[in-house]
Amino acid sequence: MNSNRLFDLLATPVKERSDAPFLSVKINHQWQTYTFAQVQDKANRVSQCLINLDLQKDDKIAIISNNCPEWNFVDLGALQIGLIDVPMYPNISERDYDFIFRDADIQYVFVENEAIYQNVKRLLGSVPSLKGIFSFKEVGGLSSLEQ
Repeated sequence: MNSNRLFDLLATPVKERSDAPFLSVKINHQWQTYTFAQVQDKANRVSQCLINLDLQKDDKIAIISNNCPEWNFVDLGALQIGLIDVPMYPNISERDYDFIFRDADIQYVFVENEAIYQNVKRLLGSVPSLKGIFSFKEVGGLSSLEQ
């Protein structure tokens, strides 16, 4: 397989063995596995969501999360439509988030959980480029990847 882009790594396995496991995560002592086809589908859904937000090639989003499957879905979804995603540590200060959002012209932020959301929500009105915050799962009134 000759791939130049990260998201191309899914193309051949999806065609040849779509039901094979691609990644797994342990949640509450239970393994949840995602197949190549499921990961591609989730990445495509994220891409469509981002397109619906009128994001264009080279626009920037931030992902603030620990390692989890949803991080991969957003990363792949953003990359396959030409966006630049800026991964950020979930344990940095609000001041650091503010600097990075401004410096990178971040338009949308994807957060893993309520705690991270609480650290970045105040920036929504103060960072000129920032248009919205999404969560991976249900978090107090935010739009999520599950919707």
